[in-house]
Amino acid sequence: MRAIISFCVCVTLYPAVAEPSNSRNDAAVDLELDIVGHISPKCEIQLPNRAIRVLLNDQPGTEQVGFRLDCNQQMSVVMTSQNGGLEHASHGRGESFDGFANFLPYSATFQVDADGALPVTATSNAMLGGAGGAIGVVPHKAAGSLALAWNPEQPLVGGTFEDVIEIRVTGAGESEIPR
Repeated sequence: MRAIISFCVCVTLYPAVAEPSNSRNDAAVDLELDIVGHISPKCEIQLPNRAIRVLLNDQPGTEQVGFRLDCNQQMSVVMTSQNGGLEHASHGRGESFDGFANFLPYSATFQVDADGALPVTATSNAMLGGAGGAIGVVPHKAAGSLALAWNPEQPLVGGTFEDVIEIRVTGAGESEIPR
């Protein structure tokens, strides 16, 4: 973030030679002085817990986790999913069980509690390559939440389902490609 401020400084120069006060030279010289200031951009997110435990069953569900943001510029968010959905920890997507699912797609919504803030929503499949967008506000010391929503199309295989979501926040003007 860079701010450039220009203004004109007018200086009246008087000759160094002593002259009678009534014959003083009052010619003005205009000088231009450029002043450049720089505020380092900052955008941070703090999660109270790095793991979300959800109760899964064969019904649609949602889970939400809160966080704190502190940015001094408009911000963008990119969410990246490791698995593209909740994947069964033991069976992955490779094994198939007739009539049961071992993979559960979901959607994620990143929301900031600030006037005019735009939510960023993406499906877990879209987040495989990184998905996101601009929030549209400067979230200075703001609260927010990440909400997950899922809707199983068939019963789920018993066991643990997992995914890892990487959330990257940057200034809206900085485009960052997810890793």
